[in-house]
Amino acid sequence: MDADALLTSSSGKLEVTPTNGGSSAECDIFMRWEKSDRADRLGLFRAADIFCDTSGKNGLNLMPFEFVTAQYGTDHPKVCLISEFSGCSRVLMGALRINPWNNSALCAGFERALTMAEEEKKDRFECNLQYVSKNSPMMWFEDFLTDLRRARKKDDVRLETIGFGAKTRQVAIGSNFQKLPINAVLQAFRQARNRVLFFDNEGTLAADKRFLDRQYMAHNNDMTDLQSRGSAPNQHVLDCLQTLSSDSRNTIMILSGRNQSMMEDWFGKLPRLGLAAERGFYYRLPFHTGGQWHCMVQKPDYTWKSFAFEIMRQFVKRTQGSFIENKGSALVWQYRDADPHFGSWQAKELSSHLKELLTGYDLEILEGKGYVEVKVRGVNKGVAVTKALNKVSQTFGEVDFVLCIGDDRSDEDMFEAINLIDPEAETSSQMSTTDDSSENDDSGTGRLKAKSETLLPKRQSSGRLSSSAGGLCGMSGDLRGSLGGGLASLGEDALSHSTRKFFTVTVGRKPSAAKFFLDDTDEVSELLASLKQVAEKQNR
Repeated sequence: MDADALLTSSSGKLEVTPTNGGSSAECDIFMRWEKSDRADRLGLFRAADIFCDTSGKNGLNLMPFEFVTAQYGTDHPKVCLISEFSGCSRVLMGALRINPWNNSALCAGFERALTMAEEEKKDRFECNLQYVSKNSPMMWFEDFLTDLRRARKKDDVRLETIGFGAKTRQVAIGSNFQKLPINAVLQAFRQARNRVLFFDNEGTLAADKRFLDRQYMAHNNDMTDLQSRGSAPNQHVLDCLQTLSSDSRNTIMILSGRNQSMMEDWFGKLPRLGLAAERGFYYRLPFHTGGQWHCMVQKPDYTWKSFAFEIMRQFVKRTQGSFIENKGSALVWQYRDADPHFGSWQAKELSSHLKELLTGYDLEILEGKGYVEVKVRGVNKGVAVTKALNKVSQTFGEVDFVLCIGDDRSDEDMFEAINLIDPEAETSSQMSTTDDSSENDDSGTGRLKAKSETLLPKRQSSGRLSSSAGGLCGMSGDLRGSLGGGLASLGEDALSHSTRKFFTVTVGRKPSAAKFFLDDTDEVSELLASLKQVAEKQNR
């Protein structure tokens, strides 16, 4: 009814006057400003037909819970209208949510509450009563304290401020996470007899610069020619890799998300260099495969790519600066050039759609730094690193020096894999910032158990080490399922006297599974130059 309402201050009643003429009438709406005790409030709630909460911003509001409790035992339960900006709107699923700033929606909510069928009212009341009756204040206090304990800073974690201006933020870093000790790396490199070095390319050996490259006149619906071009390492880095790979004591492998042809263009002039394309889906080890590429999966199924491509194409339209990249075994939606906040929202929505659509396929949907990737399950850099170490161990004997450097989320798999076989690793990850829910939780001890059960070939007393050693490591989760073959056990004495040195390094100071960090690609280049000098002196 269209009407003008006038509040009578003396009586607290609303006098309603129709706008289309006619006599004024009184409506049973009362305004109470004084504070009421709990008994009066519950009596008022039991007599009321509607409870309406129009708070613009509210955390914990107990009034709606009291209203539901007051309706218990009545034959005709009433309806709650709760502001969508109130915290209780997320738990009282039987209430009607309203936007208090939308007058028409507010009126529509009142109309629906007054005309609602009795059966629907009872169903909504039962839904609210079930939550209110099963969650006591004591349970809420316990849950709150549990969340507070989990959110506190761990004793072995320190907070560091990174970024500039509006992008300044605090991150939790493990107390043992430190800058790479160059002298310790060089000393271990000199003493080692069988050395393996793993490098990511973009963001590690070369600056992370990429742009979309579609073949001229390619159709918009065609994804076969849709790729992004990255940046190749400079000549100084290539010279260092050439010198290091020419030493028979060194095995060097470059792992990238790029395809085989791009890896050949960048590193094809270094024949003794091991390469892993598409994050290990294709790999080439000179001492094992020669110049031939091997595939990790025998008969890959690519029927899923057309479905994933159509979904990603819709998100490209709505996200300015994003594009789709075809990596052969994977399909990637890149949004690093888009607005970071809007891009991250779109990435979460895209990931949700992809997981729902591609449920029947053996795939993984990953959210990384500026991208969402769909790839074959069990294919990652961690598995590739493990296979490479296994082949090196079987061919040349025990590996006594490992240097692994990367910068992206995909490189964390490498760090985790190497940490599991590193005898000096106190922890396999610096990324956790919360306490475990229980000290006896299996999830908290599983990784330590996996590390204690790590199986490595025994070190020989002299010579280049036996080639009869088994595989290098036992893994957990997806990595363990991707490995095969027998493994030789290592006794406690041999482990304690081992001189093996493993270094996992991330580029940039950020939470990571790596034990060390370097600030940028320039420091990686300087490290390569130092290793090159050591190799040249040893080969003179």
